[in-house]
Amino acid sequence: MIYSWTKSWAKEKQLDHQFIENLKSTNSFAKDINFNSPLLIATDHQMSGRGRGSNTWISGPKGSALFSSWCFPLEGPLQPIASPLVGLAVFNAIQSTWPDPPLSLKAPNDLYIGEFKFAGILLELITQGNQHRAIIGLGINVLKGVDLETSTYLANSTSITENNWCHFLDSLYSQLQEAIRDGQASELSQLNCQNLQSALDKHPKQSINEVLSNGSIVTDSETIRWSDL
Repeated sequence: MIYSWTKSWAKEKQLDHQFIENLKSTNSFAKDINFNSPLLIATDHQMSGRGRGSNTWISGPKGSALFSSWCFPLEGPLQPIASPLVGLAVFNAIQSTWPDPPLSLKAPNDLYIGEFKFAGILLELITQGNQHRAIIGLGINVLKGVDLETSTYLANSTSITENNWCHFLDSLYSQLQEAIRDGQASELSQLNCQNLQSALDKHPKQSINEVLSNGSIVTDSETIRWSDL
């Protein structure tokens, strides 16, 4: 359902897209494609999903999750603040569509409901000569989850319909475009710092005192660069 709903949405929005039922990794697939306009790649089953470093993303049942890469050509290279901005964009899109679940952002870019993870983000930047591209991998357990004690899925906390799913995709696409645009600046705005701190501080096991303009987070004991998390 999620795969077919997302495909129908992309067609209606006339967004360039490639939907392939089985892929090892949407981000890996996206790296081999040249695109000059925004592009959405999605699959119904991701066999070797990747996270940061050596982490992996475990896929749930077919039709139950969003496995996607949102690809954007860039006018120039993104700055380090782009990563927290992308996380905030996904957080905002989900919260604006489904305000009831106790949603939080856990640095460097996982989404939680309460103490349980249900979504992950992987931002990768590709530079070839003077051409720059951003690939935002996004996996969301929507209708069902995976058999892990640390994970959950969105429908476990709220109602998912095709209508509100498409509303979410509208918001997500708009928020991601804004994050990519703002991510080419050298510093976060004061408002984005405040919004990031709020989203991060909602996590039950994460206490954030401040988010600095360079994206670093300040806790009671240390200041940590976002890229080091």
